[in-house]
Amino acid sequence: MRRSPSWIEGTSEQRCCSGSRAGTIVIGLTRARKDLKLETLKRLGPGDEVVEMKVSADARKKEPSLPRTWVARRIRYQIPGFSEQSLLTSLRDPDRFPADEIVALYHER
Repeated sequence: MRRSPSWIEGTSEQRCCSGSRAGTIVIGLTRARKDLKLETLKRLGPGDEVVEMKVSADARKKEPSLPRTWVARRIRYQIPGFSEQSLLTSLRDPDRFPADEIVALYHER
């Protein structure tokens, strides 16, 4: 069995700050839709970049406190025999959170 990287055990990268989840680590990781419109803010490496996306008007209507845009890290990769895929994550530091480890862990879930 593959051992998880040490950073998966816990990080202070992002923490909830109020309520019953105060201090809880919040890590966002999801597969990106192919038609997602985004703007590249910074290239971190091949297939690895920081991007900005608009929050939909519907989402902002349901939750007015949402910002107009949000920033995330996009990791593009391709598994042999499959089309290219992208993951979006809140783990934006490529030194602490290597892209290849994030991709591998995503596919172990």
